[in-house]
Amino acid sequence: MRSWLAIAVLLPLTTAAMAQPAPDGPPPPDQSGPPPMDHGGPPPGHRAPMRERFEAANTTNDGKLTLEQARAAHMVGVVRHFSEIDADHKGYVTLQDLRAWMVAQHAARGGGQMPPPGEGPPPGAPPPQ
Repeated sequence: MRSWLAIAVLLPLTTAAMAQPAPDGPPPPDQSGPPPMDHGGPPPGHRAPMRERFEAANTTNDGKLTLEQARAAHMVGVVRHFSEIDADHKGYVTLQDLRAWMVAQHAARGGGQMPPPGEGPPPGAPPPQ
């Protein structure tokens, strides 16, 4: 019976001592982690305007976005529909090509005039009733 009592008394003390760093050892790692870095980009869940995304993806700065550049920039929609957007089969798309394709897609879905960039509901939002 005494051994169980000794274990019951000593176990919490042993566990607490194990959680404490040794006086001569390194401090325990900070579990909270560093504060998030603000890189000046759009807030989480917000996509940058198409012009900004296009310009960032166009690493050659020639106004011609290739399929490889679109893939590298993770522009999934552009990659998926590249051959439709590049209607002239030039091997690249311009911002004008992309906008024209987007307007055509919007019209094909029964949408009215597209709102100016930065206005209107966010991408993927249901149409207003």
